[in-house]
Order: sequence, then C-alpha cells, then structure tokens
Amino acid sequence: MTFAQALQQMVHGESACRSGWNGIGMYVRKLSGTLADGSEVTQFYIGMMGRSEMDPWMPSNKDLFATDWIVL
Repeated sequence: MTFAQALQQMVHGESACRSGWNGIGMYVRKLSGTLADGSEVTQFYIGMMGRSEMDPWMPSNKDLFATDWIVL
C-alpha cells in the first residue's frame, strides 16, 4: 500500500511499516504528546519503534512515495 493509505490506517490506531525495512520490530504509529506537567497535547505526531524505544519520526521522500507499506 502507499504511505497515504498507511497513514489513514494510523489515524485509526493501527501501526504500519515498510516491507523493505531491515530492522526487526520497526514500525510507526500515531502518537500524542504529554507535557512535563502530565497534561495531554492535542497535536499528534508519528513515532517509530526502533531498537528499544519509540522516537519521533519524519518520513523521507522514499518513504512518502514507497508502495511497500503494510499494516501490522
């Protein structure tokens, strides 16, 4: 699927990844932030699960135009 299709699935709570990614367990999903005082931020961002933690993630041009996205 395309990134746009995967993003639509992420909006609904799904996780996605590219079949071409080499890292085991790597995936992205929609997240919301939490401020230092513990209050929720209403803006969302995409996070990537890397080796052991979730970090903010920005898709590259290759990711945006790839057609090998899959929903987990």
